[in-house]
Amino acid sequence: MQALRNWEYYGMTESFTELYARAANKETFSHLYEIVTSRENILLAYRTMKSNKGSKTPGTDGLTIKDIEQRPEHELVSEIQSRLENYRPKKVRRKLIEKDNGKWRPLGIPCILDRIIQQCFKQVFEPIAEAQFYNYSYGFRPLRSTHHAMARVQFLINQASMHFVVDIDILGFFDNVNHTLLGKQLWNMGIQDRQVLVCISKMLKAEIEGEGIPSKGVPQGGLLSAGIAPIHNGQEATAYIRSLLQDDPKVSMEIRGERDRNKHLHAAVYLEDGAFLNAKLVEEGYAEISLDLQNDGLKNQFALLQNAASQNNVGNWAKHETSLPPSIRKMHITTTNVVVVTDEGTLWTWGQFYERPTRILEDVVEAKVDSDAGIALKKDGTVWVWGFNNAALWGTGEQKYETTVIPRQVEGLRDIASVEMAHSGVFAVGRDGRVFAWGSNYNGKLGQAYKLNEIIYKKPYQTSWADVRSASPGFDFTVVLKKDGTVWQTQPTSSELKHLGTLNDIVAVSNNNNFAVALQSDGTVWTWGVKSVFGIGNADNPEPLRVEGLANILQVDVGHDHALAVDRDGNLFAWGSNEYGQLGSLEIGYSSTKPFKVPHLGSVKAVEAGNRQSLILKQEGTLWGVGANAHYILSTDTLRDRYESNVLYQKQLTQIKLNLPAS
Repeated sequence: MQALRNWEYYGMTESFTELYARAANKETFSHLYEIVTSRENILLAYRTMKSNKGSKTPGTDGLTIKDIEQRPEHELVSEIQSRLENYRPKKVRRKLIEKDNGKWRPLGIPCILDRIIQQCFKQVFEPIAEAQFYNYSYGFRPLRSTHHAMARVQFLINQASMHFVVDIDILGFFDNVNHTLLGKQLWNMGIQDRQVLVCISKMLKAEIEGEGIPSKGVPQGGLLSAGIAPIHNGQEATAYIRSLLQDDPKVSMEIRGERDRNKHLHAAVYLEDGAFLNAKLVEEGYAEISLDLQNDGLKNQFALLQNAASQNNVGNWAKHETSLPPSIRKMHITTTNVVVVTDEGTLWTWGQFYERPTRILEDVVEAKVDSDAGIALKKDGTVWVWGFNNAALWGTGEQKYETTVIPRQVEGLRDIASVEMAHSGVFAVGRDGRVFAWGSNYNGKLGQAYKLNEIIYKKPYQTSWADVRSASPGFDFTVVLKKDGTVWQTQPTSSELKHLGTLNDIVAVSNNNNFAVALQSDGTVWTWGVKSVFGIGNADNPEPLRVEGLANILQVDVGHDHALAVDRDGNLFAWGSNEYGQLGSLEIGYSSTKPFKVPHLGSVKAVEAGNRQSLILKQEGTLWGVGANAHYILSTDTLRDRYESNVLYQKQLTQIKLNLPAS
């Protein structure tokens, strides 16, 4: 084996063998830094990197192994030792590669010198970890491969009369590695050199170009990901399962329910003595009830077990630090996604891309979501996006069927004051009143004359609009509110805005499908658009009319075909369609052409009208939802709609239990 010959050549065989033996005896290591930074280990890492095909791929600094080869060995060793004294990795280059299933795998490519440094750590970690790994684990381990796994399967088929192979994949493994938990696992494995752990932490927090500093995950494509994977890959849960199973155990499996949205099946696994493995994993805190598969018949059975595990802080629940939950500053909802921004500036989202509320960005002041994407504005005035790029919403100049669940920065935008995203149209309004737009220009809503052969604008461009406070895109048109309180609207055949002269002293506008609302400084509400049952009857109303019955309003928002308003006393008013219960009252399927006060709510602080659902923040800080409930964004208790389609809905106001830890 070439790797073993390299160990011998650089005199590292004895050191690695000693590390393996000590780890097998459960010893701890507090002086690994000297081995990591030794001349021999660095040169071994350099030699290993030279034989790696990826060494010819440049990072953000543009250098490859060819540039490193020109340096004398003593100079390379000295530079790496010097850098590690106060290690700061350079930015990681993001590269997307298409998978066989049409989805995209995000790779993170560190700079070549950082890859050599990672290899230095990987070489020292491997013998320590190898001494403690499960014998029949073959992934990302030295001198092991898929061929060994296949040989093991063949042995079990021929010698143990086993005939089924279960293929299980951890969804988004590299993207979801918990940094804190990983540090604890390294410590528990005996790697207790704090200088080494600090360097690993800096590698994990290396900034990804265009996306920022990650709060979780490891860049797939760097050497660290391969070294970390077997360490983090469920070692505690694996050890527990091993304690339940003897050598070559017999188990039985029963497929439960239907495939979920990711085409996964749920299986009930029973041990030879009849014990239910699924239940044991939930009871010990190593598994949770899935929100995606509700008809597997296991939810009710496991609910008490999961609650007990959570309350007793066992298994993975022990790693969730409890504290007073932060308060919500901003929120937004659409058909498939929800975002909330806390007072501390932490952005949480759930729905299409994350099954449960997940923290994805810090220092955020505002965030919005569309049906398959999201946008956030940070305190420093930069703009970040995530989700699909099929409408060029990333603003990179490319329109591709690709996706990212990790926010990436939109280059070229600075000093932004507000952002909007809806119906594949995006706006960023600068602090100076300038407006930048990209995405879909359907019907001219980006401020350019509508052309069938030029619908998508792939990069942000500066519109001709000036002194703008906010821009609200809908399906057919965009409503523009200027700083002087006047309201303007895009036109399909012209880049000039149409002035809505009847509206003055406007403080806020909201626009969604084919109608819009405006809030005047005196607390009155005005509306216009087509097919309007929104407070002014059933006629088409291209010009704004006042909504009767509303006074002293502080906030107003519109969804696809309903509207919500909150007055100074905290009362919530609703009108429009109630097809999915989104009005929070009335019978499903009815509609109201006039605003009515939603009863039994208490004092409301803020509202957001999604396409066919509503999000309500009460004054005491609790969050409530009602209406269409795709991906269980409002509640895990759902109903099918009256047309017997697959659309889920929640017809009663339901509290959304976020359980957000403090930032």
